[in-house]
Amino acid sequence: MKKFFSTLAGVALVSGLLHASPFDNNDFDDEFRRMQHYINTVFDSHFSSSYRHGLYPRANFYDKNDQYLLEFELAGVDKNDINVSIVKDNLLTVEGNKKREIKTNNRTSFQEEIYFGKFKRVVQLPKNSDTQKIDVKHNNGVLTVTIPKKAPEIEQSKVLPIN
Repeated sequence: MKKFFSTLAGVALVSGLLHASPFDNNDFDDEFRRMQHYINTVFDSHFSSSYRHGLYPRANFYDKNDQYLLEFELAGVDKNDINVSIVKDNLLTVEGNKKREIKTNNRTSFQEEIYFGKFKRVVQLPKNSDTQKIDVKHNNGVLTVTIPKKAPEIEQSKVLPIN
């Protein structure tokens, strides 16, 4: 078991460094933050029933000219059962509950592949995301999150006095 955790941590470390975010961002501190997120994700995927059953929204991430576009697959989830939030460090969280509408009483199940229950997905957004102007839409089982990009900040040069 100890070897399993060592291997798992190594895979998470390499994965975090190589594929830390769907967006390119070369800031050194962000790499470590994303690496920690990936380590947490790997552990969650092995010990969380929702990940084992595949109940977390699959997503597409796009970098367009002036915005980022995120699409989450949420078929069968009512928009009133979805929560989208932004927390510090530009972490976008999509979570909710996929409810079973049909009662399973008096039935024999041959196979069940559709999982119902709570889900959650956290995405690290790039620094240049304008989190004050995010637009969220739910249409035909797809949650679309549109995030405008901020204008790049121009660094001012500063003359330093010599002591």
